[in-house]
Amino acid sequence: MLLALALLALNAGWVSARLGFLHKPHQVAEHDHLRYLAMARGEGGDPELARQSPYCWRVAVPAAAALLARTGMKLNLAFWLLTQAALLAFLLALDAWLGLLGFAQRERLVGLALTGLVQGCLRWFEVQYWMTDPAGLALLVLTLVALRRGRLGQVAGLGFAAAFVRETQVVAWPWIFLDRLRSHGWREALRSCLFACGPALLVYLALRQLILPTSGPALADAVADNLGFRFRHLFDNQLYLMTVGTWGVLVPLLLLFPGRLWRLARREPGAVSLLAAVYVTTFLISNNNERPLAYAVPVLLPAALLGLRWLAQASGLRYGVLAGAALALQLFAWQQTLFTGLGISVYQPTNWAVLAVMAAAWGVGGRLSRNATQESRNL
Repeated sequence: MLLALALLALNAGWVSARLGFLHKPHQVAEHDHLRYLAMARGEGGDPELARQSPYCWRVAVPAAAALLARTGMKLNLAFWLLTQAALLAFLLALDAWLGLLGFAQRERLVGLALTGLVQGCLRWFEVQYWMTDPAGLALLVLTLVALRRGRLGQVAGLGFAAAFVRETQVVAWPWIFLDRLRSHGWREALRSCLFACGPALLVYLALRQLILPTSGPALADAVADNLGFRFRHLFDNQLYLMTVGTWGVLVPLLLLFPGRLWRLARREPGAVSLLAAVYVTTFLISNNNERPLAYAVPVLLPAALLGLRWLAQASGLRYGVLAGAALALQLFAWQQTLFTGLGISVYQPTNWAVLAVMAAAWGVGGRLSRNATQESRNL
């Protein structure tokens, strides 16, 4: 709890030092949050913005902010408090998730600190604090926790709640099916998936029947535009943002032992399905990178922590030394990543210093593990 609060304070303080505390919507050179503000304002907002798809179907967070505003609270403060509560829940749920995966307390603390220095997980939502993603992230990780514990009723309830927040929860649906398929067979997997995902599906359908958008891009047009943009800028910044630019030191850590990583992926098809779903939907539909990719953190963070653990075992170096080096590298990447500027979430430039440092870290880590392996063979 203390670490989670410290990470929130660090990110909020860093943003406030540059934009001011509770900065205004126009200070953010993005546009998604304007839809949620219009929804929360109701009749006092812009009806055109409030009814744009797909934002108009993400009703829970704007409704909660509006409810707080009716008590006399300023609307911006209401959104900010909801975001802080959701980010805190996300970090605590992530700690529980890592515990269920078998990570020791010190590893979980390192994992939370690394996550807190991933811009798409925390800092971006201190900048654009009117968004629905923090609640979506928390509900996704809580869903995986419930699934790991075998509590399908909780999975169904969390999915039902998440359907009112945003549609991103669907990236977990293949994992639910594959989890039951491995232990119970395909018939039970299908029944369990329908039970766990059915309530959320009904909510999605009901919202789209009850709330008719007045504008918004067609899905085919959005996919065509995004694909065109990404391929035009594939080597300018997209490959960078899809890897090191978003995840920092997590990338070299999880790539240190590719053979073990491949065996781990074969044992965990559900995790691979979530990772694939997040990347495919980001690449095809979203015009952002860091924010939608954050939904892959329950998969990439454990893989990176295993890489750090294996490196300590292979090299013989103290875990604390290696963890401190990883945190320093992540802090460097976090400090170098931009969060202000027109369309920065789309046009984040490739930072060659970050790229070089992470490549060097991967090279040094690989050399340490290979040298230790060779010495053990010689003995």
